[in-house]
Amino acid sequence: MTQFEELIKRVDKAASRMGGLIAILLAVKERRSKDVTYDGADFYVKGVKVKAELINREMARVELKVGLTIISYNKKLWDRTWTLSQWQKAMERLTEENHLLFAALAWGGVEFVLSKTEKDRAAAEILKRRTERDLKAVGKFAQAIKDKQVPNEQATNNRGRSYIRAWFVTYHILSHRAHIIAGYREAKSMLTIAEHCQDKKTASGFRPGCLELNRKGWLPIREMTPIGLRTCKQWCKCYIIYR
Repeated sequence: MTQFEELIKRVDKAASRMGGLIAILLAVKERRSKDVTYDGADFYVKGVKVKAELINREMARVELKVGLTIISYNKKLWDRTWTLSQWQKAMERLTEENHLLFAALAWGGVEFVLSKTEKDRAAAEILKRRTERDLKAVGKFAQAIKDKQVPNEQATNNRGRSYIRAWFVTYHILSHRAHIIAGYREAKSMLTIAEHCQDKKTASGFRPGCLELNRKGWLPIREMTPIGLRTCKQWCKCYIIYR
């Protein structure tokens, strides 16, 4: 078994631990209900499409569930039950597993990840780049803790939440690409009950805002900015529908 295949096995177990809709959709063939299907871009249950709004709500549940796991890791670090090295390894493992888990959610299941990364090299590179970036961020944060630049446990909890949101962006970017490949032509950005960002010019260029994108209604799919690449970055609470 290759290292990547071993990682996929870990992700399958992680999906089961998540419970809820994630566990239902990402169960491997041996455990997946025959009622669950995937058409190259979207999941269906008994022939009814799983709406993007429902996926978005599931992510909010996951954010709370995994957030509690990270809080428990941080508590072990700050009360010295764990060494910094143990904390870093646990966070790296969680980061690696969940980037792959949310890629699987965009690609139709855990068992399809290997074939997808082999067939779609651009998508595989997106996943690789985003995972490596966050693994590097965990390492830098561990060094900051070692150098006593992180003031308290709450600061590590806040950082942990940003990692969770980054996993969701991996899903949104890869899902958007999957819809393009599947032949969808238009996309519409939907607001939720939350604060939303506006267009912003920065030193590095222009970032579109969620309010403006929503007001534009249906756009050609390639003109729609994916969740996570807007002014609000990984903190976006919007979702996109396609046709």
